[in-house]
Amino acid sequence: MTNFIAKRILLMFATMAVSSFLVFMAVEFSPTSVARKMLGQWATQEQVVSLTRQLNLDDPVMVRYVRWVGVVLGFSVDPLADPEILK
Repeated sequence: MTNFIAKRILLMFATMAVSSFLVFMAVEFSPTSVARKMLGQWATQEQVVSLTRQLNLDDPVMVRYVRWVGVVLGFSVDPLADPEILK
């Protein structure tokens, strides 16, 4: 019985990891950049580039995913918690 429960818990974590990765990829590879989505269609290119640098959105995808998981799980500080970042 313990073996069965351990397998189920392991499968649960694997399912959560795969589904979180798929959600992250769906957001990342949608037609517009994440910074453009956050700032809206009327933002200037300078604002988009500035936000991209502030949020490190030019890092590799796996680095951004690990950072995102850290924020979601509460291990890292959310960079969007600073109200000055979107000004």
